[in-house]
Amino acid sequence: MTKKTRRIMFYVFLFLFLVMATSVVFYAQGYIFDWKNKKIIPSGAFYFKSLPEKADIYINEKYYGKTNKFIKRLLPGTYYVKINKPNYWEWQKSLEIKSKLVTEVKNVLLIPKELSLEQMTKFNVKYCSISNNQEKLLYLTDKSAKEVNPITQKIADPARIPTVSRYALRVLNLLENNDVQVYPFIEKTILQENIPSLKNLSDIIWAKDDKKVILNIERSNFYFLDLKDDFRVINLKNLIWTLSNYKIYNPRNLLFNSQNSNEIFFIADQNLYLLKLNLTNLTSSVLEGPIISNVLSYKIINNNIYFVSSFPLKSFYRANQNLSSFVKLFDIPFLGLKEDNVSIVNEDILMIEDSLYLYDDQTREIKKIADKVVKTEISSDKEKLFWQTPKEIGIIWLVPVSAKQPLREKNQIIFPVKTFKEIKDAVWYPETNEHIIFIVDNELRIVEIDDRDKINSMLIQSFVESEDLPKKLFFSKKSQSLYVLTTKDKLLEINLKIDK
Repeated sequence: MTKKTRRIMFYVFLFLFLVMATSVVFYAQGYIFDWKNKKIIPSGAFYFKSLPEKADIYINEKYYGKTNKFIKRLLPGTYYVKINKPNYWEWQKSLEIKSKLVTEVKNVLLIPKELSLEQMTKFNVKYCSISNNQEKLLYLTDKSAKEVNPITQKIADPARIPTVSRYALRVLNLLENNDVQVYPFIEKTILQENIPSLKNLSDIIWAKDDKKVILNIERSNFYFLDLKDDFRVINLKNLIWTLSNYKIYNPRNLLFNSQNSNEIFFIADQNLYLLKLNLTNLTSSVLEGPIISNVLSYKIINNNIYFVSSFPLKSFYRANQNLSSFVKLFDIPFLGLKEDNVSIVNEDILMIEDSLYLYDDQTREIKKIADKVVKTEISSDKEKLFWQTPKEIGIIWLVPVSAKQPLREKNQIIFPVKTFKEIKDAVWYPETNEHIIFIVDNELRIVEIDDRDKINSMLIQSFVESEDLPKKLFFSKKSQSLYVLTTKDKLLEINLKIDK
């Protein structure tokens, strides 16, 4: 081999080495060759996480394995993605890949096509409320049990409970499967004040510890019910009337002190009062106030009192519960003087009549964001709020979201549900806080709030039209079940526990 030949081979191998080394470096840094445009460009990636896991991933109809999975070295562009699993509804979306970025899809929820319904109690359920810790349901029925100790009575043998036609309150423990009558209590040794109009129960207010409740009867009569100790009942309206020397007869908007369940706030004649109950001796209970004057509405949030003042200006305030600090948050110049036309949703959002208003702390303006609102609910992660109208569900982000995709700005609004049919009720799905369960027509559906491309909506249960239809929803994260109150007063359970 001549010297010239050796030199040529050296340069050839050197060139090949440099090409290969450069290719390896570019490959390691995520660069790939775009054959369509004949150039090397930085790639992007997908990360898919699903509930349940081990679901099949298809990108542009090509199989890429199972979730949860990181899929890299993809050319920038839009990809059609399908994620499915046998016997589950399919998830589909077109998603964009950008150079040097990972497109995250961490809230793919797959719902089984077949879910069973189980009736929770033999009793008709006329009204129902779930506790703060989501372990108990307190419900009203038109059948009162008798001659049985309800503490030992299980749902498994409800046919053995003798009943009489009389309205009663029962507590259904969702974890222990106990169904206990708490009013009227059957044990004769227990002293309970008579509640003459239980049929007209309109609201149930839970204490933070879920051991006590306030029953709102006909929207003007209030009864304290202790669910832990002897199921004691106290007529709060009469007690307040007596303690005030017969000056306060119509309290409203009663709420428990979040730090002491024996203390109850209430409004009377646009003044805020505090009732301190002495359960061992009711006559020694104390009525304090007015602790704040000129109050149209109030709410306890994070151990602070937020209230709307009617004088000297109609304004929104925050005060701590010991009333040592007051901060005016903003004015509401257009607000009327009616006590019942304004309610507080959170620190920035008010409901006036049936319209939702947002205070934007950037522009320092109050703007209407929705009309005909029938319900609002804050997600358990406190990041967002949905509102329900007869034909749509809207969501507003209460805080900016930058740690997960899709990214969100504070006060960003989307509408995951718009329909021509009536939406009867809706609740957050707290397992993800990225889905909402709702009733529309004769169907139970769950919808995601990821609005990148189309929004996936899946069927949970379909009911036979003109028969027993769903009308009210409750969800317990503790039992991972959805509870459905129907038009024929049945309480049904749908277990939505999904194996991870």
